[in-house]
Amino acid sequence: MKTPNIDKLATEGIIFENAYVQPYCSPSRTAFMSGMFPFKVGMQHAVLIDSQASCVPLNYTFLPQELKKLGYATHMVGKYVPQAHYNTVFVAYDIGFLIYTFAQKAVYIINQHEVSQPPFMYLPYQNVHAPIEEICEAVGNVTKALKEKGLFENTLILFTTDNGGPLGNNANNWPLRGGKHTIWEGGTRGTSFMYGTGLKKTKTTYNGMIHAVDWNPTLVSAAGGTPEASIDGTTHWESIRNGLPSSRTEFIYNIDDFEPALEGHAAIRVGDYKLILGYPGELMAGTSLGTLHGG
Repeated sequence: MKTPNIDKLATEGIIFENAYVQPYCSPSRTAFMSGMFPFKVGMQHAVLIDSQASCVPLNYTFLPQELKKLGYATHMVGKYVPQAHYNTVFVAYDIGFLIYTFAQKAVYIINQHEVSQPPFMYLPYQNVHAPIEEICEAVGNVTKALKEKGLFENTLILFTTDNGGPLGNNANNWPLRGGKHTIWEGGTRGTSFMYGTGLKKTKTTYNGMIHAVDWNPTLVSAAGGTPEASIDGTTHWESIRNGLPSSRTEFIYNIDDFEPALEGHAAIRVGDYKLILGYPGELMAGTSLGTLHGG
C-alpha cells in the first residue's frame, strides 16, 4: 500500500503519537467541532442517523464559527454526520466515487477563492471506508490546487482519523488493543499529523497528550484568535509548533450510562495510568466481547 502524498506531508511535518479521538465518528466530530467532551453534550453514545432529532446544544460555538469571527471564509466538503445547525439527507452512494467528487469540489472552491481572505476547509473523506490509496490521490489533488493558487506556503494542514480501525472490516490496529467502538487504545488513539505554516520544529514526532477536544482551541490559536475559555479543550499550538511538552495530563475517554453502552461505559487516563470501568465497547458490530473472549 503506497501513500506518497500523505507520507510526504506527515514526514515533513509533525506526527502525533498520543492524539486521541472517540471510538465512533459522531462523538469525535462533536469533540473536534465544539471542543467539548461528547458525554457533556449528549453525543457520547453512537453515530447519529437522519431520523434522530438530536444535535449538539445550540449554545455551543463550532470551530468554523470561531474562525469566521477572525475573518475566515469557511467551507465544508465531504462526509457529514449531523450534529447541529444543519438538515441532512442521506442517500445511497459509491464511496470510491465520492472521494474524487469531494476532491473536485475542494479544488473548485480553492480555485474560486479570493486570496485576500484566509480560508478554512473541513474536508472529511471516507478514510475508514475505502482504500487509502484513493484518499492519498485526493489529498495530492488538493495540495496541488493550493500550490497553483499560491496558498500552500501559508496553509496549515491537520490530518486526523475519527476512530480506530473497525476489526469487523479486518482493520489492524496493532500493537494497540481493540478497535472502533471500543475505549481501548486501538479504538481511541488515532492516526494524526500536522503540516504547514507556523510550525517551527518539523520532520519529527510529538509525544504530548492531545485529545480531539483540543483541536478547536489549538486551531483558533494558530489563526491568531483567543480560544473560548469555557470549553473542555485547551490549546496546544505553542507546544506543538515549538516541540514543547503538552499541558494535558489527563482526559476522559467516555462516560455512557445508556444500555447497551456501544462505545464503552467509562474510562479515564491520568498520566501513564488508564482505568476502564464496565463494558469497554463492541469489538465488532453485532459481536459481544463475551462471545469473543468467553467471559
